[in-house]
Amino acid sequence: MLTILRRRADNIKMVTFLPAHINCLESQVESYAAAQPMNRADVEELMSLFISLAGELEKSTANVQLPNSDLLPAMAQFKRLAAVGGRIRVMATRLRKDGHAVSGIDPFVRSVIRCRAISDSSEAMADSEQSTRGEVTSPPIQGFTEVGE
Repeated sequence: MLTILRRRADNIKMVTFLPAHINCLESQVESYAAAQPMNRADVEELMSLFISLAGELEKSTANVQLPNSDLLPAMAQFKRLAAVGGRIRVMATRLRKDGHAVSGIDPFVRSVIRCRAISDSSEAMADSEQSTRGEVTSPPIQGFTEVGE
């Protein structure tokens, strides 16, 4: 029983601190990107951290039933993380173009793609909820007239 409570406490702690961890990763990416020459080991570490954070973020949303507006804050984190992943990808690509072998690139790219896909679906979910509430209006299509006008 104590093990179960510890696991739950660990999960709650990680979910609570995920935005702070993403902020930390974001600042590391900015500082490493400014470094010249770029260190391959640093970029590989960033990719590994990204994969871990993406996995934890996915775990935190795994048991939530859709559609659920409580998911929107987590989805915003996916969007932020996907943007950070894009910057890391640029760094890894630059290293590869310079002839360096960057290990862990395939799982990293798969993780970035998953974050982007989740982020894109969250935007569609938010749009759908706005439409359901009647908050979405669209301008009339030019040249289109109502029948009977």
